Amino acid sequence: MQTSPGAPISIAIIDNDPITLMALRSILEQRYGFSVAWVANGGREAIALSHERRPPDVMLVDMSLVDMSGTDVCREIRAGNATTAILGITSYPIERYAADISECGAQGIVEKTNVRTIADAIRTLACGEVLMPPPQCRNVSFNTAIRSHNRETERSAKRNTPSLGLREIQVLELTLHGYDQNEISAQLGVSPVTVRTYTKRIREKMDCRTLAQAAAQWVHLRASYSSLLGMIESSHGI
Repeated sequence: MQTSPGAPISIAIIDNDPITLMALRSILEQRYGFSVAWVANGGREAIALSHERRPPDVMLVDMSLVDMSGTDVCREIRAGNATTAILGITSYPIERYAADISECGAQGIVEKTNVRTIADAIRTLACGEVLMPPPQCRNVSFNTAIRSHNRETERSAKRNTPSLGLREIQVLELTLHGYDQNEISAQLGVSPVTVRTYTKRIREKMDCRTLAQAAAQWVHLRASYSSLLGMIESSHGI
């Protein structure tokens, strides 16, 4: 999220150590002029606040939270937020978390002990840029908030996509074309009993009570099966 010219950069801070949290808030507000939108002592509280409040420009996430890991917090927030830049902060060596936090959608990670470094990183991220990984993390790279969000959305879609086989997709496609089960049996050259088996598997995989419900749901899933649909079309399977 790029800040409006002249407006203070808004931040949120997540850290389970109350003393550290208070100190970071005070220094970042008073010395560096950032606007602290909200703070949280734990991951679950942070996730709730991220849904309830207006997204800040930059979110600081401690890697060592008590109730859940900083990487899980980052992944959860990134899945629903495409604008806020996420900065991992840690008291441990950066290389311990850099790869994981980049995979979970953050735009950088810095050591918690140097507040000036944190402030510089906040300014960089607020401009829509990402941090360069430290030399000891050569295989780590950070993406922008929007790219990280899109990547997480794609991953989520894949996790929620049922695993359908070629024959099951043919049954769904033929159902969309208005064929009944006997006609599908003739089209595929299999027995009606086999079609009923395919239908049962489809309903179970897609958590649908009827084949018609599964076919309606299939309309929204077709894009995830483009390669198999291409195979069906090239073999004139429907």
